[in-house]
Amino acid sequence: MNSDELMSILEKLHIPRIAYGIRELSAWDGFCILEAEGQWSLAYSSRGKVTASIHCESESQACKLLLEKLKGEFFKDGGILNTPEQMERT
Repeated sequence: MNSDELMSILEKLHIPRIAYGIRELSAWDGFCILEAEGQWSLAYSSRGKVTASIHCESESQACKLLLEKLKGEFFKDGGILNTPEQMERT
């Protein structure tokens, strides 16, 4: 999987774009994948600064890790949080 494929998957899952960054820091606190000089990492950014980071062997590994993290954050009981239906119930 590459970053373009990951973006497509995340859009289909309705995970808000603001919740993550691909090749950039997330707009808010959140996970992102970054590439510098051919090296990939999964990072967590807070207030525009990387606060934690792990090295990945490839773009594919970074994408898979980000997808796992986002699914863990946004999915609960088999459904995505913050869908219009769930927002109406709150």
